[in-house]
Amino acid sequence: MQPPVVIGRPMLTWWDVKVQGPGLVVGQFQFIVKHDNRVLATVETEEITVNGPEQRIRVMLPAIDETSPRDQLQIEISIRGKTLNSKLGEQVLRVPFATKKTFMGLVAEPKLSRKRTGQRQSILEHLKFESLVQEETQEPSADDNTDMVKTILTSMSTNDLPSDPLAYCGYDLVVLMDEEFRTMRAAQLEAILAWIKAGGNLFVEPKGIMEPFHLDFLRNVAAEDPQQIVFPTDAAGRVLPDSVPSAEIAHVVGCGLGHVAIRTDDSDRELPKDPSAWKKVTGPLWNERHHVQRLPVLVRQAVGPNGQVVVKEDPNPDPFGLKTVLGTRLRVPIAELIERLMPEGVRMVPLSVLATILVAFVILIGPGEYFVLGWLRLRKLTWLTFPAATIGVTALTIWVSNSYMSAAETRRAVTICDLNHAGETIRTNRFELLYIASSRRVSTDLDKQLFTPLRSSANLDQVGTRRLRPSEAPVTGYQMGTDGQVMAIPPTFEGRIPTLYAASQEVQKWTPQLNRTFSIPGPSQSPPVDWDEFNLDAEQAQAFRRHEIPPHILAQAKQQFGTDVMVACISQIDGWAYNREADWGKPTNDPFAQQRLQQPMLQPPTEEQVVEQLLQKESPLFRWLYRASVAPTAPGLFSIVKQLTPKGGILCDDLPIFDTTNPSSWLLLIVVPQKDEYRVYRKLMQITN
Repeated sequence: MQPPVVIGRPMLTWWDVKVQGPGLVVGQFQFIVKHDNRVLATVETEEITVNGPEQRIRVMLPAIDETSPRDQLQIEISIRGKTLNSKLGEQVLRVPFATKKTFMGLVAEPKLSRKRTGQRQSILEHLKFESLVQEETQEPSADDNTDMVKTILTSMSTNDLPSDPLAYCGYDLVVLMDEEFRTMRAAQLEAILAWIKAGGNLFVEPKGIMEPFHLDFLRNVAAEDPQQIVFPTDAAGRVLPDSVPSAEIAHVVGCGLGHVAIRTDDSDRELPKDPSAWKKVTGPLWNERHHVQRLPVLVRQAVGPNGQVVVKEDPNPDPFGLKTVLGTRLRVPIAELIERLMPEGVRMVPLSVLATILVAFVILIGPGEYFVLGWLRLRKLTWLTFPAATIGVTALTIWVSNSYMSAAETRRAVTICDLNHAGETIRTNRFELLYIASSRRVSTDLDKQLFTPLRSSANLDQVGTRRLRPSEAPVTGYQMGTDGQVMAIPPTFEGRIPTLYAASQEVQKWTPQLNRTFSIPGPSQSPPVDWDEFNLDAEQAQAFRRHEIPPHILAQAKQQFGTDVMVACISQIDGWAYNREADWGKPTNDPFAQQRLQQPMLQPPTEEQVVEQLLQKESPLFRWLYRASVAPTAPGLFSIVKQLTPKGGILCDDLPIFDTTNPSSWLLLIVVPQKDEYRVYRKLMQITN
């Protein structure tokens, strides 16, 4: 059973293994993910015991680089054990609509169940992302394709739904209806709840007799709802139909960074067909911006019957810029982060150590050899002892050099901890820099985390497009395809993703390698902080427009996090402030800024371009945190939504969580410097009355 998968996010797969003959089969399965004969990832499971005649195993494959479109992936499967070593063939994973922006929805229902009812099918159609933009992106000409977004709904039995929140990062929306919700286990609901808090979205219809843990789940997802829904039940344990306002299709509540639409209406009640009524549900589920950015109408000039010039305004066929901009996609720049995490110097071998080795070598081959061999009357052996001494001292020098240079290995990181309204850590993103002194394979141990290697400009942009001659060989850490194109050697994953495994990768010496790990709810503990002390009213929030931090915000941060704390506040698109006296790093020019700003200036600069120019004067760490936290307002997908569901991919487009078009909220960032790490706490704050 292989459901469709989307590159750029973890891929949950199932494999039916058949055993011929009696007995058990014990071994490690290896899955090599390929495309056009290029290896994209290698996954080796832990030792698995397979019972005959047939057994289904679940394997999560890592996120594949999504910078280039692919229509399918080839999976080469083999098994290695004590008594067998065999290839099990090659399978194909479907990657639908590779040239479009694809959203994945997970519907809990058996694949072989009865046909969907008309009402259920109607609900699923209305929940798709296309419903947000479908009516406004219709082309007058059928030949011009504007279908740039597509939602794929895949069905899965409730027995197969995972009990790990990271497994749901392969999807954007989960739908639980009627009896499927009632058959969910407690561990599955706990995983979905953690995923929702981290930014996931759920549509649920709690109908029928509920277990206590089902009611606890509903009350937990609605804990932040201002209307304080309690979900009363009848004597049999059924949720009463009037638990949510009857005037709405479903009641949408915020839960952490995600949203949940709860529908308790009678199943026989006819669904409204008004698109605006449905948009009240789909808008929050897909994280629609407070103010959606639309492109202006098209202005055309034409000559009228009397010879006069007539100006006509036509609706823009692509009001959100999806057709022309979506293909570029958002890539959070990492140059600023690498610049901040790079070590200031390299630990070289001390001159005194080299001098000691040299003096010892001279003594050994000079008086030492002369007197010792003379005393033994074996001076003729000098033709053997001299080369041996030279080889030994050379090996000693190399060993000492490697010891000192290996001590220069750098592992520095920035860990972003996102907090909910109560100050609890609901997800973490860790960006770790590897900077080593000798090219070798580096292993990273992971526990309940998604791992994605991010490549710096030093080892991707310049090497990724180069083609080698047949006589050339790629440098360490790169492989050459059959067409001569060079690409980085993908990491190898050993163990069970995402529970407990190791990721090993080839890293070049003196070349920065940045890796991303994503976790829910995160390994760190929530800080014991009274976040109510950071509240601001509308007048105090105006200080951000002047790039000033209100004094009590900075005082509270230093009191609760220490005097070395770094504080940043962001409100509207040009409103930010941070304590510049802290160690944010010296302002430097972004090497890619000019490339981003060199756009045709036929019109006045946009808000995005103005902000880019202002950010160039800021410190690199703040500059990176701003871009990683604020959803851009430029045309494209983020002109519609303020954030994407978590996936842990290479583009990092699931990092932004703040919508600058919402005047009632602001973002607080607390940066705590540690020994080799910056720990960043991000919390969405509401402006008080």
